[in-house]
Amino acid sequence: METKECRQSIYIFIALALILSSLAICKYVSLHSTVFDLGIFLRLFYKIGAYGQLGLFSFGHLLPFLVPWSLFLQLFPLSFAPYIILLLQSSLLSLPSIWLLRRYGYVALTAFVLYFPLWYNALNDFHMDHMAVPLLFGFFILAEQKKIWLAVVCATCVALVKEPFALQTAACGFYLMIASRKLLAGTFLLLFGILYFYAATQYMIPAFTAGRLSESVEVSAFTWMGHGIEEILLFIIKHPLTVISEIFSNAVKIKYVIAIFCVLGFIPLLRPLMLIPALPIMGIALLSMHDSYYAFTTHYTAGLIAPFIMAFIKGMPTAGSLWEKMRLPKKIFVPCIVTVLILGHVWLAPSFLYRYFWIPKHWERHITAYIPTERDAIIKNALLSNIPANPDISISTQNNINLDYLVYRRHILVFPDGIMAPVDRVNPSEYSFNGLISSIEHGQYTQANIEKISADYAVIDVKRPYFVNDNGCQWHYGKCTDKNMEETFLDMVAKTKERYDIIYEMDGFMILKRKT
Repeated sequence: METKECRQSIYIFIALALILSSLAICKYVSLHSTVFDLGIFLRLFYKIGAYGQLGLFSFGHLLPFLVPWSLFLQLFPLSFAPYIILLLQSSLLSLPSIWLLRRYGYVALTAFVLYFPLWYNALNDFHMDHMAVPLLFGFFILAEQKKIWLAVVCATCVALVKEPFALQTAACGFYLMIASRKLLAGTFLLLFGILYFYAATQYMIPAFTAGRLSESVEVSAFTWMGHGIEEILLFIIKHPLTVISEIFSNAVKIKYVIAIFCVLGFIPLLRPLMLIPALPIMGIALLSMHDSYYAFTTHYTAGLIAPFIMAFIKGMPTAGSLWEKMRLPKKIFVPCIVTVLILGHVWLAPSFLYRYFWIPKHWERHITAYIPTERDAIIKNALLSNIPANPDISISTQNNINLDYLVYRRHILVFPDGIMAPVDRVNPSEYSFNGLISSIEHGQYTQANIEKISADYAVIDVKRPYFVNDNGCQWHYGKCTDKNMEETFLDMVAKTKERYDIIYEMDGFMILKRKT
């Protein structure tokens, strides 16, 4: 019987990994991925592996796992990289399905497979955040098996995914202290997580990125509470009512909280201790002024998946007891829970069961996002034919026109960066392609440095969602719903045409070359 369950779990893992990776790869092939962030990671992997630019593992975030990933990708042809990293991401996200089926059965597996954050993390380009999912499941399962120090290893590795996850490592330590009474192991994780986060944000990232941290979107999202960790913590302690008011006065944040709980029937609330490791991620989302942090359609939900699913699993017996106390038929309990899981998936998860998968409201979620068209093929051929492969050529491309051929460059900018800079602002001889490419790639990702870069080519498509840098407009039924964004984007397109010659144009898609 165990051998049969083992085979079934492997088959389900393979099937889930193939489904997720196939959809993710189809989005890339059909030109529905973005430079932020799949394109950026392709560049980072390429430069760390091929040119030894190890300092790039701290490009805005502290990402130690970038180095082994980059070295692994050197085993394959460069053109394979997008497909390999999307396949590996989907496989790592799917890995917990093996353990969940073997240990907890099909209802637990169903909850995991249908939980919408899993799908957004698989299909929203590529991010290192996904590695936290199997590591956190490993932590919970090993802790349950009393293999405490192996659980500690998993929780320690969570901090290495990205520095905000170090707070989750600390929370895992607190969980061990409270739930498992493992004071030594818990104290180690608590101190390690806090110290790692402090060292990363206050010393390591600033050292590698030459001051970018103070100007980043990540930090600016919390400056309403103060500048620096100390000020923010003091603000939270001194002004708890202001913090609570900020959370509950924001309708989107309330929807975020409701969404992550309701699709699991609110059952995780029955095991609140298991949600302790999720608190830092929820706290970051709810305290942020940057809407992408508390949007449940982003990769920032990766740290929630394991704690919420494990709390759901452990809460099921209590939910069953409550069901019986209400004198409801016991035999329909599980079918009702599964129905809730399915409805939550259909309502929120971007799979082929998603309600908007079949309705052409969202450009990035509709079935057409996964089916390469003749127009996509023409655009790719135009890029290959009209933009030289020379890596010293700099390109400013619309964020959602992402292709590996474009990003393997000395400078790849996101439109409209590089358009307004005078052509003589940068001397190409100042930079070595074999060294740290430029001050931008060394981490000084400031507007002052961006303005020094002059793009040789611009790539624009007015028939897809408008992007100004990495800020896009909501694109419903083929139209931008943000008129200010639309005016800004089209104004920049007009200014680009003044400075550049159109060397290729087809159905709203343009390749432009800077006038000499």
